[in-house]
Amino acid sequence: MKATLNEYFSRKIDENKFLITTRCGTFILLNENEYRALNNGQYKNNEKLQRQLIESKILMTEKNTKDIINRLKMQYIQDKSFIFMNCIINLTHRCNLNCLYCHANSANLEDKQMDMDYATIDAYIDFVLNLPYKNITIEFQGGEPLLCFDKIKYILKEFNKKKKKYNKNLISSTIVTNLTLMREYIANYIIENKISLSSSLDGPKELHNSQRAYINGSGSYDKIIYWYNYFFERNKIVGIMPTITSNSIKLGPKPIIDQYVKLKRNAIFLRAMNELGRGKKNKYLSPQKKEFTEFLKEAFDYCVYLFDKKNFLIVERNIFSLLRNITLPVKQYMCMRRPCGAGVNQISITPNGDIYPCDTARSIQSLKIGNIKTTNFREIIINTIELRTLTQEFQPLCDTCAYNCFCGNCPVVTYAKYNCFIEKTPLDFNCYVNKYILDYIFKKRDDKKYKKYFKAILKLEI
Repeated sequence: MKATLNEYFSRKIDENKFLITTRCGTFILLNENEYRALNNGQYKNNEKLQRQLIESKILMTEKNTKDIINRLKMQYIQDKSFIFMNCIINLTHRCNLNCLYCHANSANLEDKQMDMDYATIDAYIDFVLNLPYKNITIEFQGGEPLLCFDKIKYILKEFNKKKKKYNKNLISSTIVTNLTLMREYIANYIIENKISLSSSLDGPKELHNSQRAYINGSGSYDKIIYWYNYFFERNKIVGIMPTITSNSIKLGPKPIIDQYVKLKRNAIFLRAMNELGRGKKNKYLSPQKKEFTEFLKEAFDYCVYLFDKKNFLIVERNIFSLLRNITLPVKQYMCMRRPCGAGVNQISITPNGDIYPCDTARSIQSLKIGNIKTTNFREIIINTIELRTLTQEFQPLCDTCAYNCFCGNCPVVTYAKYNCFIEKTPLDFNCYVNKYILDYIFKKRDDKKYKKYFKAILKLEI
């Protein structure tokens, strides 16, 4: 059997377990003797091992080379493609809440100069219609976008009126709101026009209210629960997620997950707070990487427990994304692509028309890539080249890591943590967390409970 060694990467997972991966996303777990045989060439004398290495594409043959090329081609097309553009529009910097970690650093409620005017809105509509994408998504953010509800209606009306002429498809529209300004007439419009909703719920009432309060200090929990249930009763699901702070870490993941189970959620995204905007001023709330990884591991175990003992399926999105990256040849989560989707699959427009490559980036002035009144798409691509070359493909320790085909770094989050866009591998927050979780997934692959759970969550469409 004629076979050639593919480029491979290795990582010790356990005492007698070694992970071997390839650039095309295939892998195999070997014991110590098998690992040594691979490294010293003795695998050639072991027919069973040789067959396993061929199946996992660690060894290339005439038969499996085509599949390897196809997998690499799929990765490249997915990572470098211009499939759609998510056009985030921040209609206002104003907000009626005073969340401790707000990365948008929202402005005073009375300062209406912080709203986008109609001239800029028309420029936004014209800019989006002239993008070289057929498929468009529009996401309304802020501040609190419901402060500008009439402008939301105006944008959707004008865009839908003109989209046919410009050969555009509005795949979806989303309002990212704290829900506290929701009213029945707004809710009816949202339901009738099939607009998606995204909001925040940090967990149980006491935790949530301590972090997401009104300007006068009173909590927002009751309003959010009321409107969440209002929409649920009308067969509309509001997307919700918590922001994890040092307060969340102290509480532990179980009460937070229980809150989401109570709301019949099958997914929860335990997203660590970013040190941007108001979060930069309140850095003391930012979780440390070691405690956050332990928090995620405990959450992972609890989700498996709920499935195994309570027959309730809920998945944590960090873990789900990494598991899908292991299982599928392409990455579904835009922020983990190489390069990420910043500037090519997502842009964020501020109230004065400034363009940023993604939602997180809008808090960093140096990442401004233009203005919708003066910048064309070609200039956006040129202005984001430097950011997109900070991908792990260009970082030696990332590029040679066994997890390079499953992972993905965010230079903007790195900048928020370390005031530098170059990832401090292996000390970087995301690098540390992803390695820890990937190690844990591979350690648990042969555990019956976890195997059953993995199989169940991979069927979910979230």
